[in-house]
Amino acid sequence: MSSLSVDKDSIVLSFLLPLLEHHKANIESPKRPLVVGLTGLQGSGKSHLVASLAAALSSESYNLRVAVFSIDDVYYPFSKLEELRLSHPQNRLLSHRGEPGTHDVELARETLNSLIRGETTAIPSFDKSLNDGKGDRVPRSEWRVMEGPVDVVVFEGWCVGFRATDEEEAKGKWRLSKDSGVGLLGTHGLKDILWVNSELRAYDVLTDTFDAFVHLDAQELDYVYNWRLEQEHAMIQKRGSGMTDEQVFKFIDGCKWPSFDSGRSTKLVEY
Repeated sequence: MSSLSVDKDSIVLSFLLPLLEHHKANIESPKRPLVVGLTGLQGSGKSHLVASLAAALSSESYNLRVAVFSIDDVYYPFSKLEELRLSHPQNRLLSHRGEPGTHDVELARETLNSLIRGETTAIPSFDKSLNDGKGDRVPRSEWRVMEGPVDVVVFEGWCVGFRATDEEEAKGKWRLSKDSGVGLLGTHGLKDILWVNSELRAYDVLTDTFDAFVHLDAQELDYVYNWRLEQEHAMIQKRGSGMTDEQVFKFIDGCKWPSFDSGRSTKLVEY
């Protein structure tokens, strides 16, 4: 990930600290944490950045309690993901986890709201190494527990903060991509694109909780392939199983279409 030479940690920290001060001075409930949404390309360093932010904010300098979790933690169990795949055999976007519609939004909402209320909260977990890299939800008994209340909640993921677009606008962007050959949007069926776009509307209940939003960008979109391959290879070395390189490429192509196509005119989601 050396292609991103900027010091993301200090940049984001300097962005959040004034917001934290303002939040503390203006919240009605002293238990209500600052909720931060964070998004970026696959392998762009979201998890590393979140871990660094949590370590910095919880250090002696700030002495804050920080809860972090990822939208990857709330994927549906393997059985539900398989059910989705088999019930939409023509939709290549559902041949793997990742798209809006493959996450348990209600579980994410319950987790966020529990943390916001200042309660002790079990954080869901999803093991991506299971089922030959297709993954599965970890039993609840193995979820980590975050004692409440906390001062900051950071919720990260590749599609965190995305909002669906108007259906007619989505159709227009799909047609433009299909006719021009620019981007990946037009390589999928219109019905499949609209299904995912419709599912994305349910994610608004998560986005609406955010007090701050951070988006990590990349100089070149193709960086994501190498970044994600590095992650998968490391996981295979550590846990013994994961996706093949071909599966990783298909996974990225499936997840990249909504907002990261190089053709800005074919961007589907808004944030």
